[in-house]
Amino acid sequence: MNVRPKLETKSRTALEELQYILYPCKRSHSDTLPWYISMYWLMFNITVTIAVVITLLYWILLFDAEFEQSARALGLDVTTHALNSVFALAELFASRTPVKLVHIYQPLGVGLWYAAFSVIYYIAGGTDSMGNPFIYEVLYWGDGTRAGIVVAAATGGLLVVYVCLWAFARLRNYLSERCIRTTSADLPLAPPLTPTLP
Repeated sequence: MNVRPKLETKSRTALEELQYILYPCKRSHSDTLPWYISMYWLMFNITVTIAVVITLLYWILLFDAEFEQSARALGLDVTTHALNSVFALAELFASRTPVKLVHIYQPLGVGLWYAAFSVIYYIAGGTDSMGNPFIYEVLYWGDGTRAGIVVAAATGGLLVVYVCLWAFARLRNYLSERCIRTTSADLPLAPPLTPTLP
């Protein structure tokens, strides 16, 4: 009998299938997630949240619409600071990876780690490409009050973004279960031709 661990996402990844092919004797009967699924979930929680927060922070705090720039430079800004969020949100809606409120500490930890890094960078005498004593002007720790306010606001924004992503994930799950598929492991290859009414 081919017993596989029940994944919360109710789907199997190619990596998981490869594990079963390469290590058939290590098949588990437990409900614990394999380490690589846990790592994927951790990275998913961090990257989707941080991508949206970086996009918001860049366009709210750093982008200067009055600064004249070429279409190429603007295209680079959009590619770097907007498309990452588009791809992250597409992954959120397409993957059905669970988003749990209890995991809010994961992206929060990375955000606070970056804030601490920017302080250490300033104290160590780090400079940007133009010789300024900061990574971004809004994180200039020579004016600690302003930088502290930015970090506090970004932390609050990160919490709000994560809760919004959690709500979108719940909506995604509802729509998926209601309109497309069941939650059983034996999913049809395609949705029914005629929608079933409740």
